[in-house]
Amino acid sequence: MQANDDQSAADNRTKQRPGLLRLVVIIVIVVGVIYGIKKTRYQFIARNFGVVETGEIYRSGRLTPRMFRKVVDENNIRTVLDLGAYVPGSPEDVREQDLAEALGAERYRFYLDGDGTGNPNYYVQALRLMSDPEAQPILIHCAAGAQRTGVLVLLYRHIIQGQDLAQAYPESFQYKHKADEWQLLAYVAQWNDEIADSLRTGEPIPGFDPVEYPLASSARDPD
Repeated sequence: MQANDDQSAADNRTKQRPGLLRLVVIIVIVVGVIYGIKKTRYQFIARNFGVVETGEIYRSGRLTPRMFRKVVDENNIRTVLDLGAYVPGSPEDVREQDLAEALGAERYRFYLDGDGTGNPNYYVQALRLMSDPEAQPILIHCAAGAQRTGVLVLLYRHIIQGQDLAQAYPESFQYKHKADEWQLLAYVAQWNDEIADSLRTGEPIPGFDPVEYPLASSARDPD
């Protein structure tokens, strides 16, 4: 009797193995598909892309060459402002520079820290550039499009457009800024007045390297 029970249990385990194997195969396939989508999605989606002002100012994270070309072409971008997406002189930095030139867009690079902090004079000149009609339409971007780009848009909303900071700040949450990433708001609170004064007077903020205003040139002719 015991032998029969043992044989029955063995038969049941044998029957279960194909089903278990199929489940493992399905799991592996699903994981592979998800991984593949994550690795390739930015070939078809512009990372963290958004419209600040239609026809004038656009924002994003760093873009693949395919999406960079698409965004520049579809929005007639004349100027690209990189807030530090790539290491200076890296292959990625050179690639975007070459691509911008090939598309007829002027490209400027302001190397700010990844948490949105850094030399506030960069933000002064970035605001000058993004509000300059001769430079528009302009694409501003950093690596993720959340922190440095978020600071710049928040300052633009407040200093250029006159919105209250409390009114303008929630927009950053639409672009992957998180409430616990307090550096962004703390930086704006610390330097907002100085940036506004520097923008008004033309005098650089003391204690930091001055940044010369990059006059836009050789930009794409408007349609």
